[in-house]
Amino acid sequence: MRVAIYVRVSTRDQRLLQQFREVRRLVERRGWTVARVYRERRSAKQGAHRPEWERLRKDASRRRFDAVAVWSIDRMGRSTLDVLKAVEGFERRGVELLIVKQKVDTTSPLGKLLLTILAAFAQMERELISERTKAGMEARRARGQHLGRVAILVPREHIDSVLSGEKTAAQVSRETGISASTIRARVRAAKREGGSAVQTSAPVRQREGLDT
Repeated sequence: MRVAIYVRVSTRDQRLLQQFREVRRLVERRGWTVARVYRERRSAKQGAHRPEWERLRKDASRRRFDAVAVWSIDRMGRSTLDVLKAVEGFERRGVELLIVKQKVDTTSPLGKLLLTILAAFAQMERELISERTKAGMEARRARGQHLGRVAILVPREHIDSVLSGEKTAAQVSRETGISASTIRARVRAAKREGGSAVQTSAPVRQREGLDT
């Protein structure tokens, strides 16, 4: 059986390779052949364009493979409707679906039922996370806490070490935990303005949902 593997992550600290290895391992155990691999770093939020996912669906309509394998149900979409539409599209073309993490295989009636239930729970979990995030923001606002961007202090010695060529922005980033892009921005600002310790701003990190 020819199988297409789809892997997607939505944030920088998630890794495509880990997903791919898990999916490929199961596919190979079944004796199937990996026909195509679609890799994407995109959000699945409503309205977000996912070119690799769209390309997979078009290739499915052309029967360029017999099955689609994904790591988890939340890689396919943010809502029950999104997932079920994709499944229905695959079924119409005789393309099977394998979801590794939830052990779903649409070749069986039980697998199809389980997929519907899991998709509903995935959507419910996202909605609960969103509600908790909003409630937390409202509570912070009520306490008068800042909700915007927080200042990041980049000590002058680090800026000077990059300016002098002693270190690179990447080296300073590893030492301080501040992103290399922020270091470079502060170096550019120091060149323009001079001065002592340099500050920049960065958004406060909030808890992620299934697919932010």
